[in-house]
Amino acid sequence: MSFRRKQFIALCVAAFFLVGCTHTIYLKVVDSESQQPLEGVSTRWVQRRQQLFLSPTQEGPTNLPPSGREGIIKIGPLHRGWSSYFTFSCPGYSNVYGMYGARRMFLLEQTRRFPPGPVQDQSIPGRNLTEVDKTDGGFLIEAQKW
Repeated sequence: MSFRRKQFIALCVAAFFLVGCTHTIYLKVVDSESQQPLEGVSTRWVQRRQQLFLSPTQEGPTNLPPSGREGIIKIGPLHRGWSSYFTFSCPGYSNVYGMYGARRMFLLEQTRRFPPGPVQDQSIPGRNLTEVDKTDGGFLIEAQKW
C-alpha cells in the first residue's frame, strides 16, 4: 500500500472519530400549567470534563440564542463524556437549572455557585434532582411562573 493511501486512510479514520465525538440535543421549554411553549427563554451553558488523572477542562459559560415561538432550544455540539450545566431563565418565571450527561437530562431545584476565583463558573448541584424524559427527539422543560 502506498504512503499516500495510508495517509488518506489515517485521515478518514481520524475524521470519523472527531465527528463521532459530539452530538446535539433539543429542548422544548413550556409553561408548567398551560403546557404552552415559551418564547424568549435565555440559556446559560457550561460544559465540563472531569477525569481522575487529568486536570478539569471547561468550555463556557456560553449564552445561547433565546428560544423561538415553539420554545425550542438547540444545544450543541456536546462532547461525549462531558457534563453540561444549564440555567434557563425567562421573565415572569423561576429559573430552571439543568444538568446533562450520559444522554440523560436532570433538572435541579437549585445550584450553589463557587465564589470568584479559578472555579467561579462552576456550580454544585443542589437538592431534588429529577430526571427528564426524552420525547419526540428532545427533552421537555417545564417552567413555573413566580
